[in-house]
Amino acid sequence: MLSTRVLLADDHAVVRAGIRNAIEDLPQITIVGEVGSGPELMEGLAALSPDLLLIDVTMPAFEPISTIRRIRGLYPRLRILVVSAYDDDVYVQGLLSAGVNGYHLKDQPLRDLRLAVERVLAGERWISSPLLDKLLQPTAQTAVSPQLSQRQKDILRQLAEGLDNRAIAQRLNLSVKTIENHLTRLYRQIDVQSRLEAAHYVQTHPELIAHQGERREAAETAVFPLPHIPTTQTAILVVD
Repeated sequence: MLSTRVLLADDHAVVRAGIRNAIEDLPQITIVGEVGSGPELMEGLAALSPDLLLIDVTMPAFEPISTIRRIRGLYPRLRILVVSAYDDDVYVQGLLSAGVNGYHLKDQPLRDLRLAVERVLAGERWISSPLLDKLLQPTAQTAVSPQLSQRQKDILRQLAEGLDNRAIAQRLNLSVKTIENHLTRLYRQIDVQSRLEAAHYVQTHPELIAHQGERREAAETAVFPLPHIPTTQTAILVVD
């Protein structure tokens, strides 16, 4: 039987070492590399061809939603297990929608991490148990959407597509500083703390950025299906 190739991605070497120690003795597992930033991750994926990626998505130079979508498009058979300390349900839902196969909390027992790896490699979806109640019983959304200017809506559309601030500025013919200022105000208006939360907010409130006449349809199609992920050929990539 071929060994499963795993790549670890986390910007803390001590965390990578802990993950390595926890899973390297699992049957048919080979850890082929470790990375600590977004650029290193993309290089590692191309050079090492892992079957499984274990990743903390808060690494430097790494925009979670857009990069996970890009990775999913480039490597459709790759299994992706997020290993994170962040337990916000909006954050988790955004990553699941982007294409990850599982989300494991770092404060859970190491035996659970081993089980998470086994389940994800078996083609199942894994979510740490403390997150399940949050995901199954999401916080009720306010009935009144924030009133945004047309410029703010334009910026949110680009952000939801996964563009970074520089790309948004170029597309809208604005300065990067102007985009940053708009986003600071936007985050406050829609009560989010990060790009990931903002992108997920747009997904669950499509009427917020819909053009006039599209809002009813947008509100009726607010649920976004998860991408189909093939279940054959397993390789592991751990990113730190």
